[in-house]
Parts: sequence; C-alpha cells; structure tokens
Amino acid sequence: MDSIQQNPGTGSGAKQPEGSPQLLRQVQIFTRLVAGIFLIAGLLAMGAGAYLAWVQLDKNRIWPEVKGTVSRSRLVGEAGGDSGPLYKVWVEFHYSAGGKDYVGNTGDGWSSNDRSILMAELRRYPDRSVHMIRYNPADPTQVQIERELTAGSFTPAMVAGGIGLCVVVVSLFGLVSRVTREPLTEAPPPGSA
Repeated sequence: MDSIQQNPGTGSGAKQPEGSPQLLRQVQIFTRLVAGIFLIAGLLAMGAGAYLAWVQLDKNRIWPEVKGTVSRSRLVGEAGGDSGPLYKVWVEFHYSAGGKDYVGNTGDGWSSNDRSILMAELRRYPDRSVHMIRYNPADPTQVQIERELTAGSFTPAMVAGGIGLCVVVVSLFGLVSRVTREPLTEAPPPGSA
C-alpha cells in the first residue's frame, strides 16, 4: 500500500503521494532553467538589434558619398505568395570611388506587393539622373543609394531588439514570480515519512 503524507505547505489537508517534493523540485529547477535560457536568448536578440542599428549608423557616419548616374531603372515583378506578385525597383548606376569606375545596383533593395508605391519610387530614378551614393571604403562595390536615415532604416534592428526585450521581460517576470512565490523546496531526508 502506498504511503500518503499531508502537504504541509498548503495547510488544506490535501494529500499527495510520497516522493512529490522531489518531483516538485525538479519541475522548479526545469522551469527556472528554461526561463534562464529564454532570458539569454532575449539578451542575444537585443544585442543583435543594437549591432544592426550600429551598422546602419556606421554607414551614414563613415561611408563616403559620391555622385552616381542612373544608367537603367525598371520595375521587376516576381511570383509572390498568397498576397500576389512581389515587385522590386531595380536601379543600375555608375559611380567613381578611389579613382576607379564602378557599376552598382539596388539588388534586392526596395520591394513590395503594392505596385503603385514602387512606381512612385521608380519615378525618382529616371535614366541619366544623378544621385548621391554612399560606398564602403573597404569594399567600394558595397553601396547604398541616396537613402536617408528614417525609422525604416532601423526596422531590422527594432524588430530584433523588440523581440529580445519582450522575451527578456517575460523571462524575468517568470523567474522573479517563481522565486518570490515558490522558493526551491527541500527534499525530505530519506527514510522520513
């Protein structure tokens, strides 16, 4: 016959099987471990967000500016998902950096499912128009065409940092509430009943 003991923590007379304190302790340790892992993941995501913001600021701070001339610009449509085709603005431009001539393009730059938004962007870059280009002095083939810093410039940084902050807050709340509510229970010494 199983031995039954009264739960001294509740005072309600509730009965639980012998050995439950060890299981409760393991569950408590496991939940704190999981919360700690999420806390570390959240901090890493916040760090990634800060790094992405720093990289974006660094481009505008130290990348030199030169004039670039648009040689071709067009709207490219690709097969999209459920929301329809995906359109991209593709702009090719010529520029000089460090005494050498380069040809660059916007690559996978501006894209949207809304064709009208991108048509307005495309009209800003007619053939033979001149725009300011920022280039990486360590690798002049890495360029950024005339993009001012806006909130959109920091979208990846804000997403990573925001997700990280949410995970950190939830993890800390979980850790603090568990610690203040339920300190680790001590397992009864062997042989006590």
